[in-house]
Amino acid sequence: MSLADQVRVVLTAALKDAARAGAFGEGVDTTALANAPFGVERPKRPEHGDLATNAPMVLTKTLRRPPRAIADALVRALEGNGVVRSAEVAVWAARMRAARPRSA
Repeated sequence: MSLADQVRVVLTAALKDAARAGAFGEGVDTTALANAPFGVERPKRPEHGDLATNAPMVLTKTLRRPPRAIADALVRALEGNGVVRSAEVAVWAARMRAARPRSA
């Protein structure tokens, strides 16, 4: 499984955890989160992280929340993860540093 695929699995789990914790309000369908067509890709500039996701933007309609609020909740839910070393909000997306080197 590629690093991007691993991060996608971790992001989906983090989104579900955030939803269960009430970060997006009540009644969120976690199945919709698992099936959301968000991407995980390497940014063009290495200083922007190892990977980035557009999940906050893609999930805006589903979660009825602004992208920034979704990104904030996602970053909090990723804390202490073994695959994503760190994450930060970047406008409406989330940038991540992988737990293993970028070349992997």
